[in-house]
Amino acid sequence: MNEVEKKIRGQTELFTSSPDNVLIKPTEVKTRECRKCGETKPLTEEYFFHDSLNREGFEVRCKTCKNKQDKECWDRRVEEHTRNGVFKGGYKKCSGCGKFMPKTDFTEDVGRADGLSGYCRDCNKNNQLKSRFGITIDEFNHMKATQDNRCPGCMRLLEPKLKPAVDHDHETGEIREVLCLNCNTILGSAHDNIRTLGNLIKYLRKHGKGDENQT
Repeated sequence: MNEVEKKIRGQTELFTSSPDNVLIKPTEVKTRECRKCGETKPLTEEYFFHDSLNREGFEVRCKTCKNKQDKECWDRRVEEHTRNGVFKGGYKKCSGCGKFMPKTDFTEDVGRADGLSGYCRDCNKNNQLKSRFGITIDEFNHMKATQDNRCPGCMRLLEPKLKPAVDHDHETGEIREVLCLNCNTILGSAHDNIRTLGNLIKYLRKHGKGDENQT
């Protein structure tokens, strides 16, 4: 469709011509004055971020101003962390144990100024274990040691890449042992149902999977 201009009541309004030469007036686009820069821009997601708490569903600042303010805020936080000794060379101070560690020992956290968690991996793990199972990372490591650091299911070494997980009874909450993530997921998916797991073993054997094929 081609666009044409038509004057009505002394004002220039933009119309769109259809194949039938019928002039269609487009839907009026709302605008908003950015609270920061004062510029008036179309109230669309191209110029404003969504904000579910706002009556009209968009931020009061335009995207350009919000991005600029967010960057300035993050830069100030990084500068403050550096000044307070949180950063030292390529190392960062953990908020949990207080040790300076390589930045690779911290998980990513896009919500923080430096893009890294405030806690090192061990402290993060410790907090998760305490919150969910009431045990510390030392107790977790002791459990692995008593299992010769192997998963009771697949018998593989419980290396970090296997994501060792605490296995527990979902009905009683009793902690059992440490499994690799795959084996723990299998038990959870089967709801600890021995009949289901036994039937799956029979199913695999029926289709040529014997114990001699396992590693």
